[in-house]
Amino acid sequence: RNLPVGVHKFRLKQLDAGGTFAYSSVVEVTVLAGAPVSIESYPNPAVSQTEVTILAREQRDVTVTLYDALGKRVSLLHSGEVAANQPLRLGIDTESLAAGLYFVRAIAGEHQATSKLMIVR
Repeated sequence: RNLPVGVHKFRLKQLDAGGTFAYSSVVEVTVLAGAPVSIESYPNPAVSQTEVTILAREQRDVTVTLYDALGKRVSLLHSGEVAANQPLRLGIDTESLAAGLYFVRAIAGEHQATSKLMIVR
């Protein structure tokens, strides 16, 4: 549960009562993105900087924009290709932004995702 997107490898260790042990063969599990496009921000609320992570289920062009609470575009964070199931991490320096509520929007073709971002001082 709650594994991040990507490839994970597992194997079991069987421990006998006598102290001997054996390992199982390696099992590989691939966790794919659930939504066509998703956004996460950490830390949130942010003081001086935050990192926005964009994840797309399929390889596609994605535009990521930061808006203030009134809907005014503050910054274009990314415009370009995002690989399938490979997190794109975007650092945001929030020092020059006023404290308050912002929205990060990712648009990938007909799909979009929006996330709240709170900046505090």
